[in-house]
Amino acid sequence: MPAEVEEEKRAIEFDGEVPLSEGEELDESLLLARDLMATFVKTVKAFRLYPSENPSLIDFRDLLLKKFQLFLKKYHSFFFQIGEYYFSFKGKIIYENTDLNTSLAFRLYKDGLRELRFIEG
Repeated sequence: MPAEVEEEKRAIEFDGEVPLSEGEELDESLLLARDLMATFVKTVKAFRLYPSENPSLIDFRDLLLKKFQLFLKKYHSFFFQIGEYYFSFKGKIIYENTDLNTSLAFRLYKDGLRELRFIEG
């Protein structure tokens, strides 16, 4: 991948990552869900920054598609709840951002969304 694309990808920061608590054990689905959500948020931010034909945006979109396919092939569905400042999966927070200007969760929550469901096929 060209160096310019790598630099552009680093410019989009995911400030909503939720670190693991000390001693917290996670099942594989939760780890994959956190990774998928991080990619989802980065891709949404990229759509706001780049024109649709931009190679960086295409790379983000392709990576998101691959991660969705991997998750859905293994678990058949991906449901997450939307709180005012967070997304949760199986009762665990997988994304949190309290900055009203940048929080994807807040934008969806204020529009009335409380859950998103993605189903295989």
